[in-house]
Amino acid sequence: MLDSSFLISLSDDSREDHHTAKQYFYAFIERGVMMHLSTIVICEYEVRQRIADLGLHNFLIKPFNFDDAAAGALAFSRMHENRAGDDERTAVSADAKIIGQCITAGIHYFITGDEKCCRRIESLIRQGGRVLFPAPISIKRSFDTSWFNRGQHEIPFPE
Repeated sequence: MLDSSFLISLSDDSREDHHTAKQYFYAFIERGVMMHLSTIVICEYEVRQRIADLGLHNFLIKPFNFDDAAAGALAFSRMHENRAGDDERTAVSADAKIIGQCITAGIHYFITGDEKCCRRIESLIRQGGRVLFPAPISIKRSFDTSWFNRGQHEIPFPE
């Protein structure tokens, strides 16, 4: 699942993580990795740029539905408990909706430029939530080919 921060970095070459976002994007295409795009992310991205500019043929659009909302509420309660003192409640809520979609669709990875979100999810996974939460891939960290090698990127995550 792609986060809006990933798409923003992918499309804006002035962002510091633009190159890493491009590396992952092209690696996904080359390896045939399905790129899921939430309608929630589309809404966030469309505030500044048309999503169609990215070429929608590369993405599988995931509408947000009733089951996603229920899973998002569960994810929110867990993520909110694990937020740092400076995490905004609204940011955690938006992330939880997208994570809820990952949970209901069985999507195992979530790529984002939001390091706080990555840390929240990694903390929950370390607490035993590996079955529930997708593994977060941060474009704030270096491009890592081990994400594409089954079994090489297991817990524990970096601190």
